[in-house]
Amino acid sequence: MSLPTRPALPINCYTQRTAAKDGACFICSRLTPNLFMTVRGTPSDWFYVCVEHTSVTTFCTSTASRDSDIGQAKQTSPKDSDLANDATADTTKSSASKAEPEPAETNAKDTKEVQVPPMQPKASTQFVLHKDYFYLRQRPFIKRWEQEQDKSFKQNFPSTPRGHPK
Repeated sequence: MSLPTRPALPINCYTQRTAAKDGACFICSRLTPNLFMTVRGTPSDWFYVCVEHTSVTTFCTSTASRDSDIGQAKQTSPKDSDLANDATADTTKSSASKAEPEPAETNAKDTKEVQVPPMQPKASTQFVLHKDYFYLRQRPFIKRWEQEQDKSFKQNFPSTPRGHPK
């Protein structure tokens, strides 16, 4: 049986979850119920991390913020911005030209509507670790693989002599 030439490493995509018991944070060693767990793949990896560390960009980055940055870059092409400016100008002209509704109608609408605070978008729970922290998470898997490799190589060598030479 030959061992693989590279160790099986976790994927750098973690989901934020809440655990039943508190554990020591990977960064600051404070007790926290929040943990990071690999999304998919074998082997799986998990560790406790404080919620405060998830907002620090030197530790991890939310996958949603990466997607939104890419989406904003795609949306701000020069041609699209010119078309968007023309469309907003047309809508403002058409809305200004409409007649104002009667005051009785607006009062009836205001009494029926309940002021609901705007819902904030749900924060993403998937994160990508910074390369240095991800290496610290990969290191135990690499060490375990190296130990398995050493053990298999030692089996191929003859044993050392045990007795005194005569």
